[in-house]
Amino acid sequence: MLIIIIIIIVIIIILIIITLYFATNPMEHGNSNIILWKIALANHNSLPYPANQWKVWKLLNITSHL
Repeated sequence: MLIIIIIIIVIIIILIIITLYFATNPMEHGNSNIILWKIALANHNSLPYPANQWKVWKLLNITSHL
């Protein structure tokens, strides 16, 4: 169980790094970060952690306005 949690945390960190990369290059990449977050949410919807999903949605809202 602990291994699964660690893997999920690593995936979330990677997604945040990718999103920050896309967010810092809006002219080059357009709204790719929004698509990435939607994919991330679709993949993590089965997890019983609604609080984490709200954090992701907040990040989505912040990054989409950059």
